[in-house]
Amino acid sequence: MKNPTTEITFDVPHCKEFEVIFEFAVDSADSQETYERELPTVISDPNQKVLKSKFEEAHKFDNISSVLEWDFTHLLDEFDCIESFSYKLVKDENGDIDPLLDGNHDSKGDEFNVSSVVSECNFGIRMNIEYETVENHVDSLVGFEEHIHKKDQKDNTISVNETNIIFEVNPCGEPDSDIVIGLSEIGRGGRELSTSILESNLAGKLLSIVHDEYQEVSILMTWILSLRGL
Repeated sequence: MKNPTTEITFDVPHCKEFEVIFEFAVDSADSQETYERELPTVISDPNQKVLKSKFEEAHKFDNISSVLEWDFTHLLDEFDCIESFSYKLVKDENGDIDPLLDGNHDSKGDEFNVSSVVSECNFGIRMNIEYETVENHVDSLVGFEEHIHKKDQKDNTISVNETNIIFEVNPCGEPDSDIVIGLSEIGRGGRELSTSILESNLAGKLLSIVHDEYQEVSILMTWILSLRGL
């Protein structure tokens, strides 16, 4: 390491204690003087991939009972480099975050019944972890995540009667979603007429399109749903 270098990075094993010693060599016209300086010992931070895997291993989810269980009490013993951590269990439904439960490294093993969450849409259950190392570094990660699929979630539907084409839009879509509906009418003689309709914020709404009840036509419908922010 030579002047003007002011910083250098070393790859070292995680959660290990290291002694740091600097040796300085100062050149002069007559000789070279060598000096040594010992710094306080440092402990490297945890490897996030390894830490995340430990949080994932410390939980289980029963699909039949819908009970989510976890026990993080042993993690501080496995990671000497972590001073403390806290956790928050949250529900994530299309980006809307609702807190469900929280705790910290002193909390005993806990559980949460996912069936108690009221929702007509698919959603995710996520465990957010924030931890502080013994070197006073603060960081965060996702400990684990479970995706809950509702069997009765509604889908986009199309129905046709004598005068109307009715589109019922999935209520679980993004609030700012756009939907493009393309219509092609094929009348007598094979003449084709096309049109398109752009509507915004249609989640959970009914869209009705009226066609001529006296004209014999076949309707070719193309429905393209574009979600922004995914």
